[in-house]
Amino acid sequence: ATLTPDEVASVFKKYVPGVEGFLYRGQDGTYSMPFMQTAYADGLQAFRDTPVHNHLLWLLRLIVHSGKEDRPGVEILVRQVAEAFMDCQAVQARVIEHAGLQLAGLALDFNGHVTKLVGEYKIIAVKSLAYSQHRDDDEDPAHYENRLTADLGAALGLNKNDIKQAELDEHARSRFQRIEAGEVLSLARRARQLFDFKAMLHAFVAEVNSFNADSPRESLPCLFLQWAHQHLTQQHVVFDEDTCSHVDVGDALALAILELLFLGKVYAPADELYRGEPLIGCFPPEAAAEEPTSETAQVLPSEADDEKHASKT
Repeated sequence: ATLTPDEVASVFKKYVPGVEGFLYRGQDGTYSMPFMQTAYADGLQAFRDTPVHNHLLWLLRLIVHSGKEDRPGVEILVRQVAEAFMDCQAVQARVIEHAGLQLAGLALDFNGHVTKLVGEYKIIAVKSLAYSQHRDDDEDPAHYENRLTADLGAALGLNKNDIKQAELDEHARSRFQRIEAGEVLSLARRARQLFDFKAMLHAFVAEVNSFNADSPRESLPCLFLQWAHQHLTQQHVVFDEDTCSHVDVGDALALAILELLFLGKVYAPADELYRGEPLIGCFPPEAAAEEPTSETAQVLPSEADDEKHASKT
C-alpha cells in the first residue's frame, strides 16, 4: 500500500533533520518536500512517458518504505535522496536509481565494486569537462553533463543506466546540440586527461585498508580479501608487515591489482620491488605481462558490463 503525503514527509523528517527547510534550487519559499511527496505519488514528471518512469517510481517508493520500516543502512540513502530534491530532476533520478538499486539487493562482486568506484571518478571527470566548456547558459550543469554523458558515454565506458537516463533528459536535448563524431573524440580525450587516476587509486587503497571485524560480508574490503586469497600467490602481502593483524596495501600493489582487474595482466617491471621482494612475484606467473606499458593510467575501465558483476542476494 502507498503512503499518504504526511507519512512520506515523516520518513524524511525522521532521518534528515531540518529537511522541512530544504529549498528547491535555492529558491526562497519553494520547498523541496512537496516535490518529494509528489514524486512518491506520481513519479518524476520529467520522465513521464519514458521507459524509466515506472522504474524510478518503484525505486523511490522502495527507499521511502524502507525508511518507514527502519531497514539497516537506509538513513544515508534517505538523506541522499532528500538532498537530491534540492536539485533538478536529472539529479533526482540519478540518486534515486543508485540508492534504490542498493536497497533492492543488487550485490556486486569485488570486480563490480571496483568498477563502481572507478565510475564515480569518471562522473567527476565528466562534471569537470562540463565546467571547462562553459556551455550551460542557465547555470544548471546537470543537463549539459547529461548531454556529455549521452554522447561520450560509449567512448568513456560510462554506466549504461546513467547513459540511458541522460538520453531521456529533454532539457539536455533541447538546449544542447548532439555532439558530432569528430568532437566526441576530442572531448573524450579531454575527459581522460581530467580523470584523476591518482585520486581514484588512493580511494581504492583507503577502501581496502578500511577492513575490520565489522565490515559487511558484501563490502569491498571484505570481498577484497576473498579475491586476494584466490588471485595472489602471497596472500600475507596485503597485511601489515609487523603484526599481520590489519590490511595494509600500498599504492604499488594496488596499481598492480587494478592492472590485473582491468587489463588482464600485471605490467610491473621484473626489477620493481615491494617490501623488498619482486612485486610481480605476488601474482601467478601467467599474470605477468611480456612488456611493461605506460598506458595503465590512461585506461578508464568500463562500467558498461556491470551486469556480469552483479547477482541478486
